[in-house]
Amino acid sequence: MVPPKQPGAPGTFSLFGALFAFYPLAVFLGFRYLGAHATTVLLALIFLARGVADWRHAGLRRSLKFYALGAALALVAASGRAELVLFLPVLISVSLMAVFLFSLFTPVSVVERIALAMHPEIPPEGLAYCRSVTRAWCGFFLANSLAALWTIRSDSLELWTWYNGFLSYILVGLFFTGELLVRRRHLSRMKVS
Repeated sequence: MVPPKQPGAPGTFSLFGALFAFYPLAVFLGFRYLGAHATTVLLALIFLARGVADWRHAGLRRSLKFYALGAALALVAASGRAELVLFLPVLISVSLMAVFLFSLFTPVSVVERIALAMHPEIPPEGLAYCRSVTRAWCGFFLANSLAALWTIRSDSLELWTWYNGFLSYILVGLFFTGELLVRRRHLSRMKVS
């Protein structure tokens, strides 16, 4: 069964999905060819436009995240400190770490929720294992945040772009794939179908 399509402005998902995925490259090219201030203003306008598109097609609640990001970028542009746009990968990693971390204080952690969606009959020891995997993801996102922050402190736009636009994606993919394979093997030992 195909899940229902989420409401939103036609064609905006792919455009903005690509912008998020290639954000470091867009910042690198923008800083190089347009200048830091112009790039920040352009990014603010793009995110505000996405907010308007989502608001018109899906309502205000769904569009708030784009308005907030657009407004934050506009404030960065107005501050004259356009280099602050380099902190977005740090904020994303810290946010993901917070989601995984706070889920440890709920009855079902993020990884437990994902595992239960795939295997509804996981025994308690399997769920305990999934909670430990959630803690591992917290550690991963902490390390990724620190690495992204280090690239900013290195004062090299090339290094920042290389890590945040390429290497961090590879590391997330490797960690996810490794964690998924180990979790499947671990759960199969418990005879979870």
